[in-house]
Amino acid sequence: MVFAWRIKSSRKIEITLLTVFLTIILTGCNLGRRPLPLADASHGQIAGIPKARCFEIEYRPDISFDPNALTGCDFLAISGGGANGAFGAGFLNGWTASGMRPKFKIVTGISTGALIAPMAFLGLQYDIKLEKYYTTVSTKNIMNVQGWLGIMSILTGESYASTRPLQHLIAELVDDNVLKEIAKEYANGRRLYIGTTNLDTQRFVVWDMGAIAASGCPGSLKLFRKVMLASASIPGAFPPVYFDVELNGRKYDEMHVDAES
Repeated sequence: MVFAWRIKSSRKIEITLLTVFLTIILTGCNLGRRPLPLADASHGQIAGIPKARCFEIEYRPDISFDPNALTGCDFLAISGGGANGAFGAGFLNGWTASGMRPKFKIVTGISTGALIAPMAFLGLQYDIKLEKYYTTVSTKNIMNVQGWLGIMSILTGESYASTRPLQHLIAELVDDNVLKEIAKEYANGRRLYIGTTNLDTQRFVVWDMGAIAASGCPGSLKLFRKVMLASASIPGAFPPVYFDVELNGRKYDEMHVDAES
């Protein structure tokens, strides 16, 4: 999934089987959910942040900016790749060392790339942080693997493993200061996007992370971290991430997972 996680061949088979059955299991078990009606999927909103995200077909990036504040138009898209995300972090460090790394106008990321994107967006001073997390973290720092017990646990729960360790890492990567810095860059016209998959609609969702950071809404930091977690949560292996949404004064939820799903 991310950082130094490597899956053995037998475990790959387990995860493949679990992924196939996940949607059936989650559909058969309500799990106490209040899913947003599919007919209204495009109209549900995150409370207080109406422009927090959109479906792929509705994506219309707002990239207006002060031409005196930022020159050029450099974009950076960071893909997934599990443990290979270390190469992305290393590439960015090498790019900085070359003296030729630009200040990106737009940065996007999915899966492990969603964990790199905020750091890459903020610039060179976060290279050390990326290097640390992609060279010193092991599987136990990412997830609590349940082994063959995961086969049984998914029948009563939602996943093969727990992402609690990963949640702690994300909290270390993105704190209040990082959120404020992203909000500042958003005000200067730069944009940071992260992608997830909405399991209910089976569609790709684009999250405007700068808008979330700059919203000033209570819980914006928690929401920011949840989007990163959702983008890196492989269905079946890891539990989906739930987001509270509102529509016509009523509260619902959405279920999101890895953007490469």
